[in-house]
Amino acid sequence: MFLLKKIVSALMNPLPVCLLLLLIGVVLLWRGKTPKWGRRFTTAGFVLLLLLSFEIIPGQAVRALENDYPVFSPADHPGVAVEWVVVLAGGIRNEPGLPPNEQLTASSLVRLVEGLRILQFYPDARLLLAGKGFFSDIPEAVAMQGAAAFLGVDSSRVQLEAESIDTADQAVKIRAIVGEDPFVLVTSAMHQRRAMALFEKQGMRPLPAPARYRVRFEGTVGFSSFFPSAGHLGNLQAAWHEYLGLVWGRLNGQL
Repeated sequence: MFLLKKIVSALMNPLPVCLLLLLIGVVLLWRGKTPKWGRRFTTAGFVLLLLLSFEIIPGQAVRALENDYPVFSPADHPGVAVEWVVVLAGGIRNEPGLPPNEQLTASSLVRLVEGLRILQFYPDARLLLAGKGFFSDIPEAVAMQGAAAFLGVDSSRVQLEAESIDTADQAVKIRAIVGEDPFVLVTSAMHQRRAMALFEKQGMRPLPAPARYRVRFEGTVGFSSFFPSAGHLGNLQAAWHEYLGLVWGRLNGQL
């Protein structure tokens, strides 16, 4: 079911949809029997791909998710005795020959660094690294542990949850570890809304700590806004994945 969910969600991303429209259009044009529909599908695929490659649509889609919570500050949570700083894995690279920090994807590395920043505010708190992943040779939490040690974190302050395959699974397994202890939940800013909902569904009340912002805080127009970019399309694809996750979570009762 997990693998099927991944495949279906991948096919529903904006880029595959645009390519499918273009493919249908090209096939109809080459067949020569329905050139009118071929031109329509080809035009629709091209125009949609072009529009989604500019900053305005992807930027708004991402910003709507990333602006749910502010950057974590202890001053916003006075009197809370944080026991855990929980960092959710965001993927690793299966390259054992690389140094620990290079084995993490950008999402995992930025989340880990944010977790270490927050850990400094709470000398008695422990760092909980969570996630096994599905396609990796080693658990993602183990790879993050190696990077944390490389960055100077005392191993006595680190605990792993290395069995969960997705965020919903992480919420269940982390509940068994932290119980009702106060904890900070670190994940990508775009992923924070869904992660908070899944953890709160398990009866926990995490303190949100978003990391790895993909777009500007403010909706200002920059130089890159006027040019199509694969980066903009990638941002939209990541946001679309989160929106699909929110819909799926509500449909199956996880949220």
